[in-house]
Order: sequence, then structure tokens, then C-alpha cells
Amino acid sequence: MNKEMLERLSVKQLDELCKERNLQRYNHKKHLTKAELINNLLGTEEQVLPVEDTKEEKKKNYVRNADAGTLIVFVDRKGYTRSGKVAVNNSAKETLEVEIKSGRKFYIRYDEVLWVTSEDNHRFPKDILILLKESQKAIEEDFKKKISVTNNDVEFLKKRMNGIRS
Repeated sequence: MNKEMLERLSVKQLDELCKERNLQRYNHKKHLTKAELINNLLGTEEQVLPVEDTKEEKKKNYVRNADAGTLIVFVDRKGYTRSGKVAVNNSAKETLEVEIKSGRKFYIRYDEVLWVTSEDNHRFPKDILILLKESQKAIEEDFKKKISVTNNDVEFLKKRMNGIRS
């Protein structure tokens, strides 16, 4: 690409090109200007920045290396936050078999994991604990809704029973 072609692109598109080529996009915490991004794309291909692991990649590595018995926090299919122990880690399929305290088993993908405990730290962060507590309240409310019987249900059953008796 030449300079004229690059100047036609938006800053966002230039940023994406720099990202694909692992070129500098930031100067400390400030985003580079359009001219600086173009200069990076034109003549600094030998100045490729080392690829640093993002938070997602680091978390994926923790999950990939989680052994059986490791405590994790994850989001289930219904959107509830739960904690459990890893039973089986299938790194080929990037899935985990997780057993929760009640004995139920969940099969989850790596990207559904929110937190993995390490050997150094067996505690969950405060934000994760808050999510777990809120989720537990929601699970209990849903359970109460499932087992509760309303007055309409009782009236319906009485009518049905009277119809059967006669």
C-alpha cells in the first residue's frame, strides 16, 4: 500500500491494519494520530512489537492448564454464575467438565469461565463473589417460582377433584 491509499482510510481502519501487523498503535496510554499510524504502516515493518498476551489469552492459558480439582467460577447456559471443581479438562475441544457442590455436572467452554483459582491464591475477587451471591439469589427465586402453588392452581385442582368424584 502506498501513502495515498492509506490516507483514504479512516483512523479505525488504520488502527486495525496496525493491529494485524503487530505495529505500535499507542504512545503510552494515548492513541497514535492518523499520520503516525500511516508512518508505522509505511516504513516501520521491521519495528514489530512483541506480542503481549491480552487478558483473555492469559485467562485462556489458566483455564487450559487447570488440573482436575481446580476451583473455577463460570457462567452456565441459563446465565447463572456458578462455582465448581474441574473434573475433566479437554484442551483439544476447549471444554471443561465441572462438578458443583450438589454433584451436578456442567460441560462448559473455555470462554464461559470467569475465574480460575491458582496455587498461590484460593480466593475469589470481590466482584466475582458479588456475582455468585446475586446469581444464587436468582436461582433460589426461580426455584421458589417453580414449586409455589397459587390460589388459581388450588381452585383448578378442587374443581377437577369434584368433577372426578361425581
